[in-house]
Order: sequence, then C-alpha cells, then structure tokens
Amino acid sequence: MLSEKNKQSATIITAIHYQYFRNIAHLKKNPATGKYSINFLTSEQWKEIYFTPASAKFSQKPKKTDAGTIYQASLQFNVPGENAEDQPELEDLNSQKIIAKVKYSNGSILLIGTDKFPARFSDDFKADEKTTGSVVSITCNATKRLLYLDS
Repeated sequence: MLSEKNKQSATIITAIHYQYFRNIAHLKKNPATGKYSINFLTSEQWKEIYFTPASAKFSQKPKKTDAGTIYQASLQFNVPGENAEDQPELEDLNSQKIIAKVKYSNGSILLIGTDKFPARFSDDFKADEKTTGSVVSITCNATKRLLYLDS
C-alpha cells in the first residue's frame, strides 16, 4: 500500500518491446493478480528495441480536464548509432499506432498503450562529435493509469 515503504523503488528499465496496434485482438484481466494478458490477431510476437542501458526514463502525469482526468504517459530512451537497415522500420514506427511493454529489473511489466488508447512512437536523430543516435519517445494519453502485464 502507499503507507508502506516500497523496498524496490530503485528499479530500472531492462527491456522495451513493441507491437503494432493493428495486431491487438484484446486485453484480458486476470482476476487473481489484477494484471492483464494480451492476445494478438497475428502469430507475431513482441519485437525488442535495443536501447542504451540506463537511458530509459518513464513518467505518467495526471492532467485534469473538464471531461475528467487524462494520464499522459511518456517513455524516453536513447538508441545508439545509425543503421541503413533500420530506416524503413523507423519510418513505419513513426507512422503507426503501437503498444509497448516495458520490463523492470524487479520483474514488473508495464504496458504503454491499450486496445482503446494506442501509443505513438517518435524519434529524434542526432549526430555530433560526442554521439550518434536517436532519442526515442513512446507516448500515450489514456483515461486510466497504465496497466501491468502478467509475466
């Protein structure tokens, strides 16, 4: 509960995966755990995104509106390098709705985007004398806090 000290508060993001929103069949809540599972329309599985370790940052901010509360979720991370083979996939990701799952070092898996509120992917490429790579953002606005997946 909120009154108890969270002993695992220093968790880090260890993996990020995505799948296209168009491939979602449905989300299903497990009554025993309160967590969700996801079924896809296709036989495709989650696709991993390689990112610079310890660069991922997640935030979820509530915003009050006349219609209620909107939760603005944002995941930002660095993807090192530049690769010509990755360009078609990056262009496709920038133009499609997605869902993403974020795995933490404590085993928790957060879902960014749902079957009703998809997430958006965007990247900002940068090359200079210190670094070459992209700062990637995955964002989602939803009417509820983001969901946790069964592992």
